[in-house]
This record gives sequence, structure tokens and C-alpha cells, in this order.
Amino acid sequence: MRFFTVLGFLALLFCKPALSQNIHPAAPMEKPSGIQAGHRDDEEGFPHLLFSKEQVTAVASSGSPNIVAAREALDQRVRSRLGALQEDLNVYKGCKIDEYTKALTYEHGSASRDVADFAMYSAIFSGPQADSARQAAANILTKWASSADYLLAASKNGFAGFCDSANQPSQDARFAVGLTFGRGVPDLVVGYEMLRMQNALTHVQIQQIDHFMDALYTIELSAMRYRADNSNLDCNRFSNHVSVQLAALTFLAAVENNHLSLEDIANGSGGKIAIPLSTQVSKAIYLGANAPLKCFSNQDNPELYQQISEVNDGEIVDRFRAKPYQTFGYPTFSLEHLLLSALVLKREGINPTAAEKARLVAALHYYGELLSQSQAGRGLSAKFRQYQGKNVFGPHTADGSDFALNPFIIGSVLFPDDGETSSLIRSYLTRNGGLSLSPSIYLPLLAGFRND
Repeated sequence: MRFFTVLGFLALLFCKPALSQNIHPAAPMEKPSGIQAGHRDDEEGFPHLLFSKEQVTAVASSGSPNIVAAREALDQRVRSRLGALQEDLNVYKGCKIDEYTKALTYEHGSASRDVADFAMYSAIFSGPQADSARQAAANILTKWASSADYLLAASKNGFAGFCDSANQPSQDARFAVGLTFGRGVPDLVVGYEMLRMQNALTHVQIQQIDHFMDALYTIELSAMRYRADNSNLDCNRFSNHVSVQLAALTFLAAVENNHLSLEDIANGSGGKIAIPLSTQVSKAIYLGANAPLKCFSNQDNPELYQQISEVNDGEIVDRFRAKPYQTFGYPTFSLEHLLLSALVLKREGINPTAAEKARLVAALHYYGELLSQSQAGRGLSAKFRQYQGKNVFGPHTADGSDFALNPFIIGSVLFPDDGETSSLIRSYLTRNGGLSLSPSIYLPLLAGFRND
């Protein structure tokens, strides 16, 4: 599960990094048929999922204090992580599902995060460190690609090859497979795109990485079906796990330019997606509901699960988490990935329906208002009773390092006519250091905002 901890960061470097001179302006286990049907072979086709080459150029050239600070923070992070490169090259092949999270897919620090950071860094900086970062990203991605066949084998027979921390092939371990690998996919795919843009991979490496991504698609597809078929609570069936799986499938289908798979992910038209985005949005985001979905009892384990019986428009089913930061963190983690799916689909020509937009915007507004009231320090209004008396935010929300602002970054780009969400992002960009520690894959989105 995602650990909503508040991460500390070292002080930013005071010297401004040199910018790159090379950027051009701006059911059972089943391999889905045709995942590579529209495979892109030309480096000119990258990046195309979340942002364009022109937006990457904007990160490199922007004089906005926040983007300058973000470049400096990325420079510092890359320097630090290059010093620990061997950690990322130690590919785990075993049954413990949590080991894959720690080694490969944890957003705050793992091989997938480093691949994205290194590849982004090498695209916006020049010099020996940029060259080292580019090579490191290619090496990490290629090394982990070697695990593809092992992971496919472990996923057979109902994910019998995966286990929990006690080495037991438990239901919890099986349920966690989709989340475990899916959460790292946006970083892995964006990193791959950035390396392709820079012509930094050999033909053999591209083949190996494509096979890895095909394997991840197959695993995510099966994991979604397993969870949908075996969950006995609706709040589990439509939880953040599914939102993460949808984002992973969307990125993996889009990077291979497979429009049929994207249509299936969006609305279930192909019949292979157990819970398409249209269904997940309609179930995971409350709108006009009188009560929460069937979920854990408050009496079962009140330290882990606790929610009031009323729901507000825009709330997300994962609100039942009771530990510090989870009540807000899990819903917005789910929302972030729903929005990632919708944004990639939109960029690939599949727009959200009016009903989907209504729910997604309602969630952005609800959690945006909760964030604003909490940050104002004057207490929460009655509509936020679910969150009163709980530790909702940490001290690093404003700089972006706790990831709480990620959904609003994506939402402001996905729905440019939503003034409320855009205004929220701009308010953070007016703060000294605001959003400067956001994940590198979102910096091209932020570079388009102005402080005025």
C-alpha cells in the first residue's frame, strides 16, 4: 500500500544548473492481442503521452522562480541518486510483493522514480552529469526489463508466484500485484519516452523494454480481473488499486500506440477490461449518493477503517482509511491516477464523457476546498466532518514533495476551463518554493503556468 509519509529533502543547491543546448523547441492470464499493433519506431514520436517536446523545452528555459527551483531540486536529487545507482540495478526476482514496491515502483524513491528523474534531467541539462543520468536511466530500465519472463511466470495460476512478507501466497499478496507494479508504470513509461526522444537506447534495448512493458500490460490486465472477481466489498472493488491499474494500462497501451486497447480501457468496448475507466469513475467518486459503498465496519478495526455514514459530492471511496494522512492521501492517490488515465486518453483523442468530467471535477473541487480550508488553519466546515480531528496534511504539501497536489496539477491541464482548480495551482505557484519538489514527470505541465 502507499505509505503517506512526509519526506524530508536536503537544501537546494545555490548554483543555477547549465541548461541543455540540445533540446529542440518546442479472464485467465491472457496476452492481449495486438498490444504492439501500432508500435512507434521513430524517436520523433516521443514524448506524446503527458506532454510534448515543446513543454520539455519550457522546463529547460523557464525563468519562473518555481521552475528554476524545481530544476535545482532535480539536479540535487539526481546527484544524490547517481551515487546510489547500484540500488536500482539490483533487480529483485522473488515472491515477496513488498520487495518489488521498495525496489522498483515506490513513487517517493525506487528504480522507476529514478528512471524518470534521470531521463528528464538528461533532457533539460547538458554536461557530464546529464550524460551519466541518461546512461543510468537506460541501464536501469534495461536491467529491470530482464525480469519480464520471471514476472509473467509468477503471475500464472492466480498469481501463485507472489507472496507476502511471511513468504505466504496470501490473498492480500495476490490482490496487491496490480497496485505494486502499476504504481511505477507512469514513471517507467515517461522515462522510456524521454530516452527515446534523446535516441539513447539501442534497438536491442528497445526490444527488451517493449517486451517488459508488454508483460506489465498482461499482468495488470489479469490483476484487475482477479481483483474484480474476488473482492467481496465494493469499497475494495473500486479502490485506488483499480485507479492505479487503469493508469498503468493506459500508459502502456498509449506508448505502443494501440488505439483499440485505449478504447477498451476508456469504456470497455473490447470486453477485456474488467473495470473500465467509465465504470471506475462512476463507482469510485460519489455524486448524488446517500451512503458509502459497502465497506469495512467501523467496529472491525477503528484504527485502520473509520468513516461517517454520510457522503458528499466529490468524495472518493478510499476515504475509509483512518491512519494519519490516509483519509486524504488514499482518495487523492486514486484521483491522481484516474486523472492520469483521462489526460493520456484525451491526448490520444478519447475525451472524457460529460458524466465522467462532472465526477472528476467534483472530486477536484471537494478535495481542493478541503486542502484550502486545512491550510488556512481556521478549522473545517461541516461538509468535511469525515476529516475533522484527523491529520490530513503534512508540512510539505506546498512544495509538492508529499504528492498531495499532484491531482490538481493534472486536473488543471485536463480541464483548462476549470478556473477553481487552475486558481488553486496558481496560488501555490505564488509561494516561495511552491511545487518545486513535485515529481519530474509533472514539471512540463507546471512550466506552462505563470505566477501573474
